[in-house]
Amino acid sequence: MPVPARAASARAVQNVVFALSIVHRFGHAEAADNFCTPANLGRFGEWPKALDSSIYWFGHDDQAEKATSGSPSTFYDPSKPTMLYFHGWTGAGNGWTSLCKRITTRCHPDICPDGGGQLLVNDWLNAGWNVGLFYWDQFADEECARDAEQKIWFDRKGDGFRWKSYDVGSGVATYRTYEDYEDLGDASVADMCVRNVKMAMGSFTGPQVRFVGHSLGAQLAVRCAALLHVEDHRAAPQRLALLEPYFSKH
Repeated sequence: MPVPARAASARAVQNVVFALSIVHRFGHAEAADNFCTPANLGRFGEWPKALDSSIYWFGHDDQAEKATSGSPSTFYDPSKPTMLYFHGWTGAGNGWTSLCKRITTRCHPDICPDGGGQLLVNDWLNAGWNVGLFYWDQFADEECARDAEQKIWFDRKGDGFRWKSYDVGSGVATYRTYEDYEDLGDASVADMCVRNVKMAMGSFTGPQVRFVGHSLGAQLAVRCAALLHVEDHRAAPQRLALLEPYFSKH
């Protein structure tokens, strides 16, 4: 018996929401793990030495393409429904930046069974959705999760907020101040998110948008959505999925 479209869509949502939640909850790499391979580094330009806080669109087989203003994407169709995923804190251990680690749509072997490699968003793609990830990992890479949390909402000192850079060649990680703070009007990571969504989805005509945020990323998904709704933007989401939302006590 054919599965009703609504049921299939709901099942696709459940599958990827659960899978991405598992990836981020248990995806804190051990010290021995390192993802600074040519294949991984080649996917994200000059990252992790240079700042890359952007939306990437994903296709089958974990293929990805960075969203750019005014340029068509192989993996984004503005007429299709769209899901954006927001990861959480990345500062566990020595942080993910120094490991060249990023969540993608392929499950890592230290998390998933049978050697990993499972593709997590095929159900969404097969159901006709665009799938994107908003990366803010270099801002979220703080030893204290509260410091990453504050960046979502405001600039604590009023002089720009910091991000983590890692030079693969020298093996040196440093914190740098976000230099485009005043020129782009990014008073918080949420403002940066709004700017990226408006840039990537300015011509959106699809039937719906969903934001999925995990842990600390749930706060970012909520704040970014709220700011988009204030502007009545066409890409403001109609649904939010908050996975294990994290709020500090401060």
